[in-house]
Amino acid sequence: MSTPSDADTVLGGPSVVAIGGGHGLAATLRAVSHYTDRVTAIVSVADDGGSSGRLRELLHIIPPGDLRKCLVALAEPGSLLASTFEYRFSGEDLGGHALGNLILAGLIDETGDPVTALEEAGRLLGVKGRVLPSTVEPVVLKAEADCGHVAGQVAVMATDNIRKVSLVPSDPEAPAQAVAALEGADQIILGPGSLFTSVSIGPFEIEYMQLFVIVTTVILMIGLTIFIARTQVGRAMRATSFDLEAASMMGIDVDRVIVVTFLIGSALAGAAGVMNGLIFQNVDPYVGFRGRYNFCEKFYFLAKADIGGFGVGSDLTWEASAALGCQLTKNIFAEAGYRYLAVDYHQGGQNGLTYDVRTQGAEVTLGINF
Repeated sequence: MSTPSDADTVLGGPSVVAIGGGHGLAATLRAVSHYTDRVTAIVSVADDGGSSGRLRELLHIIPPGDLRKCLVALAEPGSLLASTFEYRFSGEDLGGHALGNLILAGLIDETGDPVTALEEAGRLLGVKGRVLPSTVEPVVLKAEADCGHVAGQVAVMATDNIRKVSLVPSDPEAPAQAVAALEGADQIILGPGSLFTSVSIGPFEIEYMQLFVIVTTVILMIGLTIFIARTQVGRAMRATSFDLEAASMMGIDVDRVIVVTFLIGSALAGAAGVMNGLIFQNVDPYVGFRGRYNFCEKFYFLAKADIGGFGVGSDLTWEASAALGCQLTKNIFAEAGYRYLAVDYHQGGQNGLTYDVRTQGAEVTLGINF
């Protein structure tokens, strides 16, 4: 398929084969594409629900839905065509169909070969890597459960107490390209499918990762509330927040309370960053330093610098500033200095998002210490 050429595209890397289906495989591919462009997706073709199921039954082709998701996941970042592949029609005749499903169905029908059709679609989308079906034969997922035999992926997903799962035909032929990719792979990844990445709650469908974040957030909030209300350190934090001097006069180690508060805040911020990365797969960390020199009780010099660009998108992000400060009262301070900020950002192709920011100038701050 297309050869990556943009500066922000990873060239080379290990040969990776990812196997699976549904939203899970697409998420896996987006993660893998950050460290290699030699990636092959081998996609399950047992889906019989929604647009894919209707096209499968009507045209007697393999279901295109999961194949479409994987093509979009590996497409040129910021591609308008890739986002349009996900567009779903409304109305009676085309209602519920994704445009990408219809294009893939047309390509499969025209070429007579799903592998060739996927290669053409990949060229259209600027895919880095390759998407292959696990088999070019229509297959049916079956299950044995307490209620009896169940056929079809949608029916199997809605069935409880499953004892055994099988495929019909039991040994479908895999494309030669898929076999060759597996034989030459440096890494083989089993991507989770939709059965393991979402849960239905009434009319709503929530991804398991989002559910995990919600539950974790609630647990942290309850735990923090109990910690502040019921523990000695928590009560000391509350007293210190109300009146620092009074807390010190009561014998509370104010310095220790400040350190504990800082550690708790840092831990919560770190947890929020990890959960943000798990959901959006986009963490852009910064490193930096802060320095302060006190000339006397009232005046001081402050310098700070940060550098980023270690995550997705930002090629260079850094800032530096220096200021002279004055402690006007015990809690009020003023600073006057100079700040320089630089940001370069580029995302995807000729029509991708690009901006270059360079700004500098005087900076005056009036603040309050709590």
